[in-house]
Amino acid sequence: MISHYDEETGASRKQRERSQDRFLKTRSSQIKSLILSLMCIHSILVGINLN
Repeated sequence: MISHYDEETGASRKQRERSQDRFLKTRSSQIKSLILSLMCIHSILVGINLN
């Protein structure tokens, strides 16, 4: 009984860590794309100001 419970908690812990890793990866890619779009907008505004 106890060993079965340990196996279940270990599996759920692995699953939780895996989902957290996936969340962090998607979050970092979202931030990267946001920074890229902000840089593009900034360069466009600077180009307009120069002209």
